[in-house]
Amino acid sequence: GAEAQGRLLVEVVGLFEGATDQPAKNPVFDLAEGESRSYVLVSRAGTRTIVEVECFENRSADQVLGSIVTVRDISRRREMEDRLVQSQRMEAIANMAGGLAHDFNNQLTVILGYADELGGRLSGEDREQALEIRQAAAVASSTTSQLLALSRRGAERCEVLNLNAVICEVRPVIAHGLGKTRTVTTELGTPLGYIRGDRNRSE
Repeated sequence: GAEAQGRLLVEVVGLFEGATDQPAKNPVFDLAEGESRSYVLVSRAGTRTIVEVECFENRSADQVLGSIVTVRDISRRREMEDRLVQSQRMEAIANMAGGLAHDFNNQLTVILGYADELGGRLSGEDREQALEIRQAAAVASSTTSQLLALSRRGAERCEVLNLNAVICEVRPVIAHGLGKTRTVTTELGTPLGYIRGDRNRSE
């Protein structure tokens, strides 16, 4: 409007550097011809908007009359870019978790094998301890199998499942995740229910 006539751009438009949040230099002088840069535009009401600013010379024949400044709202585009980066990070984490779970599961298979062998050879309290080792390794193996399923590294394995038995298997895992300040209680239904599915997938 008339109040902006004759004033510098940075006096009319509140532009700030996104990285430092410091007032930006006048893009008319700071940007090269055709160069674009993102800034934070702050309105008089205090609203912050991510914008892209680009400057062009306004010429008439060989005479420079001034500059044309374009300001584009890129908030939506930046939001989509951030979502894409976050999605890529989550995918990388899932792949890493899948790789670690796969390696860990291999070690658990060895532990389960030795625990079974010891349980068969021992008796009394020693045998009970070997069975405890096997049970702990079985629960850990179930957890890693779930990680593999989430990372899509594990092949789907459908089988007939006893719902009560599956609930009993995952109960220690859930209880451990909740910590010592919370208690998990279960009320198992009767008669027993059976389904066909993959015990490591909840969907």
